[in-house]
Amino acid sequence: GYTHINPIADHTNLKNDTQKIGENYLKQTVTHLGDSSVKTHLAEGDTVDAILEYSASWGADILVLGTHSRNVMEKIFLGSVAASIIEKTKVPTYLIPVKS
Repeated sequence: GYTHINPIADHTNLKNDTQKIGENYLKQTVTHLGDSSVKTHLAEGDTVDAILEYSASWGADILVLGTHSRNVMEKIFLGSVAASIIEKTKVPTYLIPVKS
């Protein structure tokens, strides 16, 4: 077999590029909504933990989450971000199905 070590610079560039893509997506979303008062936040790490930590620090009154359709077996084995948040939060949570 072969061993290959990527230089740290490649990982840094990938992280920076990914962050820029996320920031651009959030800007486009705000523009699409047509409401400049909408606030966005880009976080790193586990999705569930990031949402719970930010919503707690912000003092959110409600969480609104999009859910992706999955079959029962996928939900059992893969879990669900929405299900994990509902289990762990005390904040009312509204789920909206996302159409493909």
